[in-house]
Amino acid sequence: MSTPKHTISPLLATDLPTLAQFLYTSQLSQPTNQFLFTNWPNEAAQIALYTTGMEMSFADPLVEMYKATDATSGELVATLILTRSGPQAATAPSPPAGMAPPTGINPAFYAVLRRMLADVQKRMEGIDHFELTSIFVKPSSRNGGLGSRLVQLCVDKARVNRLPLFLSSVPSALGFYQKLGFVETGHAEVDLSSWGPKYGGFGVYRLCGMLKAD
Repeated sequence: MSTPKHTISPLLATDLPTLAQFLYTSQLSQPTNQFLFTNWPNEAAQIALYTTGMEMSFADPLVEMYKATDATSGELVATLILTRSGPQAATAPSPPAGMAPPTGINPAFYAVLRRMLADVQKRMEGIDHFELTSIFVKPSSRNGGLGSRLVQLCVDKARVNRLPLFLSSVPSALGFYQKLGFVETGHAEVDLSSWGPKYGGFGVYRLCGMLKAD
């Protein structure tokens, strides 16, 4: 599968360090990130966390990981993670509720984000579905349709299997997904002003669950 300027193919194990760096770059721009990690930005802790998570995903048969490379330079410019979820998927058990958070994590804020994610995913409980777990396109490769094509790969996969496609959207990506036909199914919020400095400019942060409309 290819675009005029990019080739889309399965991610390789050797690509995982680049993927971890992409995730770090992506998450760093989220206002929640500085409350989640101690000694922020704490790049070492973030990269270690994302690397461990991606290694686990790579070994999971229910997870599909893709990359987009520049057709001319061969540079890896985008990544995509698609996960099969639901009662028909033999997913690994969730971490125990009392399990300690990873190293470098603020445990109180970590618990808040976990509750938010669980809240937006409630709509899909008991439903076999695909979840667009992660997508990242380097800024220099944006606004050319690559992100839309990666999402379409997920849409096509879900359609072939006759399953719904779900995702959890951060505020900055909401408009992008709405343009591609996703509709909100629910949301969870946290008031970041209670975590940040007074007059720091922080407000309500909303995580939205979304489904691709038929």
